[in-house]
Amino acid sequence: MEVKNFIELVYKRLWIILLVTFIATLGSAYINLKKKTSSYEADSKLYILTQKYNSVYTQMSSGVSYDDIMVSKQLIMDYKELLKSKMVLDATSKELNIPGVDANYLEGKVSLNGINSSNLIMLSAIDSSPVKARNIANTLANVFINKVKELTNEDNVGIVDLAETPTIQIATSAKKNIAMAFMIALLGTISMIYIFDQLDDTVRKPEWVEGEFKLKVLGMIPMKDIK
Repeated sequence: MEVKNFIELVYKRLWIILLVTFIATLGSAYINLKKKTSSYEADSKLYILTQKYNSVYTQMSSGVSYDDIMVSKQLIMDYKELLKSKMVLDATSKELNIPGVDANYLEGKVSLNGINSSNLIMLSAIDSSPVKARNIANTLANVFINKVKELTNEDNVGIVDLAETPTIQIATSAKKNIAMAFMIALLGTISMIYIFDQLDDTVRKPEWVEGEFKLKVLGMIPMKDIK
């Protein structure tokens, strides 16, 4: 199909494209905005000391080698699993003593991530309540450190900054989802119209006969109701 024919096809079916795209976008907006809830994220910053270091000052002043980075990455991977273990989450839930906040609740609310290539890690908690998010982050940080000590007999994790009560809501994905629904509906509708047009072998224009069979059209029989 030539570009000109494709543009004509889109223009001819423009009302279908706009209607389907509008309905899909409106539906996505309704679903996303209806389910939208305010969320706050509180972060506690921790540090990990490898066996080579015995203080944060020594670590920062002597620099970080490739081996140190690899050790830190491995520790972070291990600590991510430990953070969401039933042992740590159950202990945190008991410490918080908040109705409805159990291990299953906490598992979907907390995360642990490394900061660049340093030995610093960020423990984050997300909740609809900013105060609860802060309490979860700080309580989990303390419980996590104590469990690491119990399991490894090493005091290699410490708190750099405790989480503060967040005042700004975290960005939601509602706008992104609506925009994706718009693009998918638009491109999907155009694609379906194109496919159906390609499957339709009805001869609609004399140019099609000339282009397909390399024959000249001698005449056309007009469609007319004969009574």
